[in-house]
Amino acid sequence: MIFPQSMIRLNAIILRRDTDSVTKALLNEGIIDFTDIHDKTLSFSNQLSPFDKDTAETDIIEIRSRIEQLLSQVNIPLPDTSDLNAEKLVPVDPKEVTDRLDELNLQIRQIRDKQKDIQQSINRKTEIMRQTDLFGSIEASPPPESSVRVATGLIRKSRKEGLTQALSLYPAVIHFSQSTQDEVSAIIIYMSRDEERIGTALDRYQWQSVEFPPELTGKKEEILNKLASSIEELNREQTGFEKEAEDIIRKFAPILTESWRNLTITAQCIKIQNSFGKTSDTVIFSGWLPCHLKNAAEKIIKKITNGKYYIQWVKPEEDPLLNSSIVPVKLNHGTFLKPFQWVVENYSMPQYGSIDPTVIVAFSFLTMFGLMFGDAGHGLVLALCGAITALIKRKKRGTAYELARLIMYCGMASVAAGILFGSYFGLGLFKPLWFDYHGIVLGHKGTGLISDIYDILGITIKFGVTIIGCGLLLNMINCIRSKRYFSFLFDKGGILGSWFYAGGVYTAFFFVNSNYKSFPPDKELYILTGLPCILFAIKAPTEFFIKCKTPFKIGIITDWLMDWIVELLELFSGYLSNTLSFLRIAGLGIAHVSLMNAFFQIAASSDSAIVSLIVIIIGNILVIALEGLSAGIQSLRLNYYEFFSKYFRGSGRVYEPISLRQK
Repeated sequence: MIFPQSMIRLNAIILRRDTDSVTKALLNEGIIDFTDIHDKTLSFSNQLSPFDKDTAETDIIEIRSRIEQLLSQVNIPLPDTSDLNAEKLVPVDPKEVTDRLDELNLQIRQIRDKQKDIQQSINRKTEIMRQTDLFGSIEASPPPESSVRVATGLIRKSRKEGLTQALSLYPAVIHFSQSTQDEVSAIIIYMSRDEERIGTALDRYQWQSVEFPPELTGKKEEILNKLASSIEELNREQTGFEKEAEDIIRKFAPILTESWRNLTITAQCIKIQNSFGKTSDTVIFSGWLPCHLKNAAEKIIKKITNGKYYIQWVKPEEDPLLNSSIVPVKLNHGTFLKPFQWVVENYSMPQYGSIDPTVIVAFSFLTMFGLMFGDAGHGLVLALCGAITALIKRKKRGTAYELARLIMYCGMASVAAGILFGSYFGLGLFKPLWFDYHGIVLGHKGTGLISDIYDILGITIKFGVTIIGCGLLLNMINCIRSKRYFSFLFDKGGILGSWFYAGGVYTAFFFVNSNYKSFPPDKELYILTGLPCILFAIKAPTEFFIKCKTPFKIGIITDWLMDWIVELLELFSGYLSNTLSFLRIAGLGIAHVSLMNAFFQIAASSDSAIVSLIVIIIGNILVIALEGLSAGIQSLRLNYYEFFSKYFRGSGRVYEPISLRQK
């Protein structure tokens, strides 16, 4: 479980006549992560031609997308891909499906055009209702031969006074009626001979003319009722057309669904065959799969081809020219570890053959969280919240589901830590199994090995040293597995770096235990820290002579000296900061206790029992939310930056077999 699953590459040759049958069988099995046969890592790649296909994958995807859009309009779910079977594939003519979709879309478009016209009528009449509501009674305009004209419209309130003054120059009457926040309605009666000049004045003050059809004249109530009835009738027509469009889609739904099934299988078959190469009579393909599925894949190919095939199995370690970064990685952990696998993958997928830290992360993450958020009551609340959310999200099994389960596990870790510390919602309801965290933070003398704040800080430092030491050990394992022996010796996480760190840790604890008065004897100090520092001086020249990329010059010795000094400075400062960074575990734990104590003191200062209870409840909620979030973030940070940085080799390629079950 500490390494990704062992992978093996399949190179296979089959007869061209068996291509489709083998493709369908392998698609049903869904175990091969196919490699482009023209990949330069394959010795025979340049001798092959691309495999011919009648239809492009992009065309299939486009047709499927059109079907999905139609079915979504009537809320018809897509078929479950887990029920698909490539052996039952019915050949589909993409042109025939496209023609059917074009015909169907034409019918829908004609209905939508009618709906669009109706909607425009609804919008226009709704706007007339709004405008009508601003006027009192609206009478029909005088006949054309009359010398009197009537104008109805809207004007902004800021221009009302200016328009009134402009019209005062003519024999015109203006009557302002109802208003909105920005506009006021008005009726203007004027002489026909002044129509041009009054029109110019209206334009200057941005008059918005409101024309009422002849049938919409009379009392406001009558007009509004007419408009409401008309709009209601139009809405009924709109609903009828919508139902007609849905009925057309539902009528074709069985055909569309079946086409979608076959197109989905066809698209996956094309995706597989995109990686194939061909000769005149044969087809060649290659792909990766877990070693334990090797026999299953060969059995399928043998059965389909009646034994007329050739297979070559290649393990990554057997090909010295193969870059491990192109080998797909499959992390396979049980249900319990899935949230921690998600944490690892969120950082990066480990390279093939390197350490998979999921198991170690599960231990370190929960331990850090428990030390920072050690309260059984608060942990129980977190665990319940995570469990309830996980139950809600269990069907989709996505990121939210894994995050909810991670929160649940963190809550359980807090419950365990709270029992060890004797903390239950900030109260010491039961005797602690380890030490009284609250009591020590509040100034009480502890018993046993943990008696004061400094002992708590010491726990986190020792925990940090353990985590960093584990990271260094894992790095050396990675170096040996990948045959990077130079890094194994001279890397900051290799033998010399680990030697220097171990010596530094020993020296620091010796100094503390001597009550900050003395260091180890000179001989020990030289062996522990001085000797590895000196040996680091040969790193640059050794690397130079191994690679031999440039001719030797005397001046290069100065560069080696500077590299040595800089590396020692980075080594010292890096390991020191990484180790001290674990003090944040104690810091957040102390802050957690201090915050709860502060809320209890605030509650105690009130004379009202109800107010005190409310303060305590709000305080617990805030501490759970804020401290829980902080503890989670810091646990993640310590794993990513202090732990992973020591050994983790990322940028691995995820194992993605082509399957009908994949989303």
